[in-house]
Amino acid sequence: MKKKLQLILSSEGFFQSVKTLFGSTLATGISAIALMVYSRVLGPEKFGEFSVGFAIVMILTRINDIGFNTAILRYGSQKEDIKDKNFIYSFTLKYKLFISLAIILIGIIFSGAITKLFNFSNQSIILTAMTLGLATVYYEQLLNTLQSLHRFNQAIAINVVQAVTKLFWALVLLATGISSSLMTFAWYILAPGIPVLFWKKFVSKDT
Repeated sequence: MKKKLQLILSSEGFFQSVKTLFGSTLATGISAIALMVYSRVLGPEKFGEFSVGFAIVMILTRINDIGFNTAILRYGSQKEDIKDKNFIYSFTLKYKLFISLAIILIGIIFSGAITKLFNFSNQSIILTAMTLGLATVYYEQLLNTLQSLHRFNQAIAINVVQAVTKLFWALVLLATGISSSLMTFAWYILAPGIPVLFWKKFVSKDT
């Protein structure tokens, strides 16, 4: 039993799991601190607008995914051939782009109607959620691609980067007293897109 425990503790898989758990917990904690600051600075009404937009982003992200992230993790990590891996990554990315364009088009055309339907006061939040909010889709694409390639250090890095970006705006709010729900919401949902700008640095051409 002792030998088995030592074998588990010394295995690379266990070490990577612990490191990934630590990185995820750190990023979640940083994001949570940012949200607490947002709620304090914005106040109940404006933070309520923020929360509605955030909920819409979460829903649209899952719609845009339709199971592709699971496919990336499952099949991308199993394939040995580089071409097979790239096919999975490019296939899922292509269809996510198609779905994103449809969501953006719907948002541009119907954001006003959606705002009235739910008796919401800030149409800009709805429109921003249905356009800029899709940055989360491509952050998750990058994150899952890195994890399927077993590039856990890079996956942890982009997770922490997006969380720190959110916290940076929280510090700006505290320092300046800005209380715009739209600006805060836009910054928060665009934060995951920062690592995506450096996609090629994280995912080389030979993957």
